[in-house]
Amino acid sequence: MIIACSDLAPGKSDRLLGEQTLYRVPDSSRHLSAFLRYGVTDGKTNNIDYSLSAGISWQGVFAGREDDVFGIAATRAHVGPQGRQLLAADLDTPLSSSSETVVEVTYKAQLARGVIVQPLIQRILNPGLSLPDATVAGARLQLAF
Repeated sequence: MIIACSDLAPGKSDRLLGEQTLYRVPDSSRHLSAFLRYGVTDGKTNNIDYSLSAGISWQGVFAGREDDVFGIAATRAHVGPQGRQLLAADLDTPLSSSSETVVEVTYKAQLARGVIVQPLIQRILNPGLSLPDATVAGARLQLAF
């Protein structure tokens, strides 16, 4: 499925989103999917003038764990000249990059009905366009009643 919106008038943005199932295990809910997102702005109403994201997810990586999902994705946000100038002035320091990139690996595990835990790890390149690269780990707990 691909969704596209286009109307890049001043103060507007465009986006493109594509999602596709690449492989489905016969007679099960297990499948591999991919996505691609692209967004662009006029660079005046938002510091980020474009971003690009892509990733894959595998639902049911292990037989008997059909509700679990493994995912890996990357996103890159590019800051245009006006945004870089404003950010450098706010930080009172020169920027080391014009874009920030994040790579994330996650595993969403359904432990019991209504109980989901999702650990993740991210590697962030050029955070804030001026900071050293960083690694972040975390977890999400979801309870449904």
